[in-house]
Amino acid sequence: MLSYSDIPGFSKIFSELCSDSDIASQVFSSNKKLEDINWRNAIINKQQYADYTVEIIRKTMHHVELTELQQHNLLLLEQKKAGIIITGQQVGFLGGPLYSILKACSAISAATQYSKDACKIIPMFWIEDNDHDALEAGSISILQADHNIQDVSISSHHILSNNHQAVADLHIDASVDEIFDQISQTLPDSLYKDDLMQDLRSIYTCGIDWTSAFVSFMHNRLGHYGILFFSASEARKTGIFADIISHECKHPGHLKTIVEHQNAVLKEYGIDPQANASEINVFFHKDNNRMKIHMPNQSKNEVDIGDVCLTIDELHNYLFVHKDSCSPSVLLRPIVQDAILPVIATIVGPGEAGYMAQLDPVYKEFGIERSAILPRHSVYCITPSLERFFEKNSLNSSFFMKSWNDIEHALMTRFFTDDQESLLFDSIHSSIAEHIERLNQYVEGIDKNLIGSVAAAEHAIEKQIDIMRKKVVSSKKKQNELLFQKGKEAMNWMYPKGKHQERVISSISFENKIGSKAFISAIMDIASQKPYQQYKVALKLNDVNV
Repeated sequence: MLSYSDIPGFSKIFSELCSDSDIASQVFSSNKKLEDINWRNAIINKQQYADYTVEIIRKTMHHVELTELQQHNLLLLEQKKAGIIITGQQVGFLGGPLYSILKACSAISAATQYSKDACKIIPMFWIEDNDHDALEAGSISILQADHNIQDVSISSHHILSNNHQAVADLHIDASVDEIFDQISQTLPDSLYKDDLMQDLRSIYTCGIDWTSAFVSFMHNRLGHYGILFFSASEARKTGIFADIISHECKHPGHLKTIVEHQNAVLKEYGIDPQANASEINVFFHKDNNRMKIHMPNQSKNEVDIGDVCLTIDELHNYLFVHKDSCSPSVLLRPIVQDAILPVIATIVGPGEAGYMAQLDPVYKEFGIERSAILPRHSVYCITPSLERFFEKNSLNSSFFMKSWNDIEHALMTRFFTDDQESLLFDSIHSSIAEHIERLNQYVEGIDKNLIGSVAAAEHAIEKQIDIMRKKVVSSKKKQNELLFQKGKEAMNWMYPKGKHQERVISSISFENKIGSKAFISAIMDIASQKPYQQYKVALKLNDVNV
């Protein structure tokens, strides 16, 4: 286990949230209400959109067979007898990075913790498929047998060329078989590989939409825990966002002013704002395009949507008729979420904690009770061979959470620094300097023009000594090649692409090691604990060939 203070990349506000600090309770005002069962029941009783919610979930999950617990939870929502602990993420190929699974497991665990006979709580996953970043949604990284990283993508050139299309409108194309052949060649051989590949091929079939594939991937792993999936694009199509969107469009710049004031408050706590507010924090959807609504001038009377210019009144009239045409941007989405769903708590990661911290006064402006904010769990997965390497050399995973140059230098400093060698070369340099000084004094009395030649000779000698020292170091590196090889392997596992493992690598790399069921079970065991630190998942291999 690692403290967040010992590892890079975790925001200050996330660390404060994990430790349940006074700062977190100030920034997330609803957190202190979470233990109040009357407050939780009040949120459940106030919900207005239960029928819409059930319809949206059914459409989101229409292609999968609901488990008994999912059916029970859906019935509770329909009867307005349950609140929600929610988390969410954009659509991700192969489930996206590991943190998608972590968020879902954290939501499941928290829902279990807070669900009582007098107040039922169920887990839900909000799929933000109105997003149009197909490159991010369609790409993932996998660890190869040699522990290097292989990037795999389903984002074809055609998809990427239409870079404003919501991912909900994208479908798997005929190249999928070739992609999974590549994945099969990339994944190391294991006892679980055939079953895993069969599962993935059954999900990602030609013609299926990206959202449905993501739901199937997550459902196959977590459905028996009762988690329900909620598509933001299906919600948009019902017009359920309309009231919040309309308010935002009628009051351009107002949310921005409130957020900027909150940003100043956060800076007093030493917290940098995560997201920038716009004059209108809304995206416009038309003809398979998702476009930001821009306000080009200070008059706040007109907006640009692509190459179309509308007055605020014209925009409002259009939205009144076409209630399915807009979706919230990042700072407005939590407001919409808590307005339309009976959310008791929201599970967030480090980045989300940052922009969630900017929103307390925005909720008050919209007259919406905000959900409590809880941190997701964080893990790093490690193989037995890496564990042995760490133990043998008295290293920990955080040692490898930096660039390779820094790791290489740290390894050299720790394992290859030779006091005798340093003393020897320092003595040589000192001796050279002493003799050169004596030579300078000697030639000065003969011919001062020779002083330049002495300096040149000193430089040449020092250069040769430095070359000799580098050769010594190089020979040592060759003698310790295994150490550097394992160090590079550890970096690829712990800090791929300069980011934490959970933010880059698909869970299938780890499922391939120990099996999907065992891996999810390990994550759920961690999710039952307090999310105050980063936990270790030891991948105990059963296949001696891996």
